[in-house]
Amino acid sequence: MDTVRVAVPDDAEALVVLHEACWREAYADLLSAATIDGVFADRTAHLASRRERLADPARPTYVVERDGEPVGFATAGPARHDDAPVPVELYGIYARAAVWGEGVGHALLAAALGGRPAYLWVLDGNDRATAFYRRHGFELDGAAEEHPEGRHLRMVRRTSWDAGSAGDRIGRMLALTGSTGALGGPVAHALADLRPRLLVRDPARAPQLGGQSGGVHVTPYDDAAAATAALEGVDLLFMVSAAESEHRRREHRTFVEAAARAGVRHVVYTSFSGAAPDATFTLGRDHHDTEVAIRDSGMDFTILRDAFYADVLPLFADASGAIRGPAGHGSVAAVARADVADAAVAVLRDPQAHLGATYTLTGPEALTLDEVATRAGAVLGRELRYEPESLEAAYAARRAAYPDAGEWQLDAWVSTYVAIADGSCAAVTGDVRRLTGRAARTLEQALGG
Repeated sequence: MDTVRVAVPDDAEALVVLHEACWREAYADLLSAATIDGVFADRTAHLASRRERLADPARPTYVVERDGEPVGFATAGPARHDDAPVPVELYGIYARAAVWGEGVGHALLAAALGGRPAYLWVLDGNDRATAFYRRHGFELDGAAEEHPEGRHLRMVRRTSWDAGSAGDRIGRMLALTGSTGALGGPVAHALADLRPRLLVRDPARAPQLGGQSGGVHVTPYDDAAAATAALEGVDLLFMVSAAESEHRRREHRTFVEAAARAGVRHVVYTSFSGAAPDATFTLGRDHHDTEVAIRDSGMDFTILRDAFYADVLPLFADASGAIRGPAGHGSVAAVARADVADAAVAVLRDPQAHLGATYTLTGPEALTLDEVATRAGAVLGRELRYEPESLEAAYAARRAAYPDAGEWQLDAWVSTYVAIADGSCAAVTGDVRRLTGRAARTLEQALGG
């Protein structure tokens, strides 16, 4: 649990340590280690200066603690510059990388500034911080200062800012991707009353929302200029993962960077339940990479990690009804796509309640592929069966059937089954119920039975 309080002189040593840690994390790609070492070389002077500031009631420092440990702090007070554009200056705001995107920055700004006009200085090239400040009403005004560690740019918020209603602002402009698909389409229809902006590749397939759409923009994920333009003015973005591709990581990162550049405040992303750098299901590694890009962007986020789709599993069967793959006797807690859509709608209607959260969306039970075949076949009126394959046979069969498929695609197909075999996809969670208020759909319900 996070708490915000005013720091006192006895906090000086902890804040000096926290300050240095935040610098090393935030500026690792902008400043050399030697430069950062130099800034913090004189620990005694830093400690004395920090104690002096903490004793000054005109310049209060607010600290956020998580489970009793400080994870961020901010200080504001009277302007220190003769040419100050407004009377209040934000002297600094820092948070550990582990809590980026989890509301700590919002809490610190609200405590230090409230809704007051203010100005601040940001290191040139610190795009993550610049995007964060823009989402809170600050804009670059052209002023700059040279410091030993680099050039600093001034950002100013000239008008009052309703810091207390950030959650109300988020959602005023909603953008949806994937609205031409089986997941994003239902989300778009369910949120038509919010007049969402639809970002699509093929405008002819964009859903008709009864005149309630906020516009349709042709926006391939790999077109940075188009994405930035389409996302201007958007507060809340629903990002459905792109179609499987050898280049999906690059496409996703291009789109995430465009969203941050455009000033998007909050991204809700559909990931994978086993997302990790070493995920058995190889495409889960792509999802992990996108999660990292979103967390590093400075935008707020909510991650929806979806299990394999229950309504897609029967499509693995060939013309004879056989589902062949190296899944062994493993099980999968497959989720209905309709449940993922419902969960996304719940988050998008109340995004502030889900800041920084990661949900794993599964079905109500884990089933072996034998069980999937039997139960799905009964609903579909078709005889289905599971036939285990060895790893070698699985690759050979797919290479023969799809001679033009790339190795990445073969790995993705085969690792789907391997992830079931090794238990990567077997865990059942209650997150569908937690978000939607009802139980997750069974396999039969997912298939319309």
